[in-house]
Amino acid sequence: MQDCFVHYRTDPLIGDERALGLLTNALTKEYMGRQLTHREGQDLGQVAECLGFLARRYDSAFDFLKQGIDPAFWSQQPGPSGAYVSIRGFAADCLRGLAVSRRPEVQTIFDTIRAKSTPAVARNLSSSLVDAAFWYRMQQQYGDAWDNGEVYRVGDFDAYMRMFEDWSQTPEGRDWNRWADRAKGIPERMVRPPRPWP
Repeated sequence: MQDCFVHYRTDPLIGDERALGLLTNALTKEYMGRQLTHREGQDLGQVAECLGFLARRYDSAFDFLKQGIDPAFWSQQPGPSGAYVSIRGFAADCLRGLAVSRRPEVQTIFDTIRAKSTPAVARNLSSSLVDAAFWYRMQQQYGDAWDNGEVYRVGDFDAYMRMFEDWSQTPEGRDWNRWADRAKGIPERMVRPPRPWP
């Protein structure tokens, strides 16, 4: 699985739909019943992003990610266990994978989750959905430059947070963050006020 991750993360234009089985098998069967190490948990968390690259071209990968954003889907899978994996984490990874896909219908999917989720689902996935909405906007804005590290280098947490904070001050970012705060039960008076642009 690690080799597949490296291959598809560094050059997502290589490969075909046959990789879908390998990637979905990693998420649903390969580690069934196993207690994962930290490294394995990290690697597994990136598989949905690989699926997002494939979903740019293949409906089957996109369909799997759409299933995967529902925590109920993962509760039915005999997956791995351990401190580094969770049902909520798998659903969050698939939200990120949808963002990576760049498909225009992803915005509608995100908006529908926000509008129609039960309070419990909204509360549990609110931060992950905001992160995915940000990631989707960056994919739309920068395209391949985002994937290639020309805008944001993977692992540079400070740079990522600066870009996230900048997005959070846009009307779109403020709207998503207000929704997330309310989903978590933060009273209106405590919602973060918009910060003026520098």
